[in-house]
Amino acid sequence: MLNNVKGIGKDTWISRLKLAAFVVVVFSIGYLVTQEICHKISNVTAVGIASGYFASYIVYILTIWLPDKIKTKEAIGIVSKKLRSIHNKLTLSLLLAYKNACTDEEWAQAMTKTSDEECFDDQFFMVMRKFDIMADADSLFRRKDDLKPIKWYENFDLIFNVFDEYLKEIILKYNQVLPSSYTEIIYNIQESALFELFTGNHQESVFIAQGKDGYKYFDDFPARHLYKSGSYETPIFSEADHIDNSDILKKFVALLKDLKTVLAKQCGDAFIAADYGIAKLRDSKAGHVGTAIVK
Repeated sequence: MLNNVKGIGKDTWISRLKLAAFVVVVFSIGYLVTQEICHKISNVTAVGIASGYFASYIVYILTIWLPDKIKTKEAIGIVSKKLRSIHNKLTLSLLLAYKNACTDEEWAQAMTKTSDEECFDDQFFMVMRKFDIMADADSLFRRKDDLKPIKWYENFDLIFNVFDEYLKEIILKYNQVLPSSYTEIIYNIQESALFELFTGNHQESVFIAQGKDGYKYFDDFPARHLYKSGSYETPIFSEADHIDNSDILKKFVALLKDLKTVLAKQCGDAFIAADYGIAKLRDSKAGHVGTAIVK
């Protein structure tokens, strides 16, 4: 339906013209049918009833069905742009964290990839096992209290919670007109383990934190509280107690791929650039290499 943002207005007008043409065809057919009735039926009452039904149908098409159809297409266009923004920002954030966790050699290998999807390979998940979420984030944001750089856990906390509000707003405002594929992917993202880890809305998963004392704790609130207190010992995506914590990252990356697929089916393959994230991070001055590796 949508090939790009600038083409939305043009596509909408094309859709409107198609619908108008449809209405004209229906009107013409109805007119011919009515005329046929007039020739074959001499009863004026019967002709009046037929004409009345047809007129009511035309009024319904023009005043209810056609406006609702146009509003639905416009709503899907608005939501598609919002979901694209969420997809691109999350993809870029994960690849930026990846660059921070890479050695020079690992990042040189990542630079050979031509798309964001190719970047999410076995090396990506292996490197992210040593990602230090307590390191300074690659961001210009500063804390209000001491003006120090925010940490990566604070960066993720901000991103996930902002996008959680965006997704809630989409469901609240557009749920009645969205394709089922949109609502399904939105709920899947909100209920993913990585998303819930930072929003604190643990509906589908239980967050188990291992403290520095070696004990396990079941604290189902936003992870920023644990990281801020310094009580969380295990690196976020590493192995702990025979559990591979990179699984939550793998499942989240799979959801981003699913989101892109859903948008492509609705809006066209070119709606999301294949190299949105990696194209920006190829610049040696965009993101730092090796600044968030667990020591």
